[in-house]
Amino acid sequence: MRKPKKQKLFDPSVVSTEILEAMRHDLGSISNRSEYTALFAQAQSEKLLKKFISKPDSEIDEKAYSKFLEANRDMQTLSYDCMWDRPSTSNASYRAFVVLRMASQLCHEILGDGDDVDEVAIIMSARHSGGVSAGIPFLDTSLERKWKFPITSTAEAARYFPIFQQTYPELWEAIRRLNWDNPYQEPLTIVEGSKLCTVPKTNEISRTISPEPTFNMYLQQGLAQLIWDKIERWGLSLSKDQEKHRSLAFKGSITNVLGTIDFESASDRVSWQLVQLLFPRVWSAAIADTRCSKILVKDEWVTMFGVSTMGNATTFPVETLVLWSLAIASQLVKTGDLTLTKRAVSQSGCHTFGDDVIMPASSVDLFLETTKRLRMVPNIAKSYWNKEYFRESCGGDFFHGRDVRVFYLRTMPEGQSKSK
Repeated sequence: MRKPKKQKLFDPSVVSTEILEAMRHDLGSISNRSEYTALFAQAQSEKLLKKFISKPDSEIDEKAYSKFLEANRDMQTLSYDCMWDRPSTSNASYRAFVVLRMASQLCHEILGDGDDVDEVAIIMSARHSGGVSAGIPFLDTSLERKWKFPITSTAEAARYFPIFQQTYPELWEAIRRLNWDNPYQEPLTIVEGSKLCTVPKTNEISRTISPEPTFNMYLQQGLAQLIWDKIERWGLSLSKDQEKHRSLAFKGSITNVLGTIDFESASDRVSWQLVQLLFPRVWSAAIADTRCSKILVKDEWVTMFGVSTMGNATTFPVETLVLWSLAIASQLVKTGDLTLTKRAVSQSGCHTFGDDVIMPASSVDLFLETTKRLRMVPNIAKSYWNKEYFRESCGGDFFHGRDVRVFYLRTMPEGQSKSK
């Protein structure tokens, strides 16, 4: 009598490899048909499994932690004097110095002197997001849970709490009733900062993110909205610019007039010193109140020399404005037109969405020269501004006007736990 076959455990990594080999076989038959199909076939074969992570991997987490700490050390070496000291006019860095000056002027024009940003304005725009925060479990990020005592906050953000209570007395009373079972608990618990964690990114390295203290996150949402309101008056849009970037990348792949630039660890490489240099004092003070000056990295508290990390609601708009101002300033310095008006900004051809930058290809070298001075690291493998007729931005990849965006195998279908 034959013994029954044992069930073979489902191995996602084996199946994904077989899928890749089958795809390479199929793509090989079309790879010599045209330059377009050859590029797509090569890219698809190389990138199919790039974001496929079959199981947790401590090694790629360690790479992410190391990369964050390296970026933070670089931000520490970037002093105010290093950025703001005027070099000799014969020095190659003089143009970068002029770009920084113009970028600062532009940020002041966009944000204004801060008459309309104060504690009450931030609180009135504040809200809770659906994300995880310090002290809030991943499985319960409900609004009710985020108002349960004790609410985590840094000491700097905590001074906004009495103003919150006065601004929203009815909401505060509802929060007190929500905590009826714990009437003697202090509403806030003061924490030193945020905690660095990792989430999946690629099969080579994880992505770092830091859940912020709950009340800090509430305030950050308000401050982020105020910054976006200012930026949108000058032409950028949080809701529309991803599609606009894809459209511009498409055009750039045909004309080569526009370049698309991407940065490595961009969220961790916007220096706190740089933000204080570029932004009006009232705005940088508001950011200081709501950010975390320390972060817990594997059981060790580390001083933050970058302005913030992913997890802080202000990170994206601040990053967008910093890179946009530097790109516009680079273009104006390159062309010799030093007029800072809305018309000059709209005609500059510069657009940013987070760390995705689109700008005239002729000014990219000066832009990169300036960002290098600021310890920002361009992702050369994902930046295009020469004569390659390939552009990518905000999830759009184009070659000679053709969509060559590949797809990624991220996970195996749910329920495929075993295979006979």
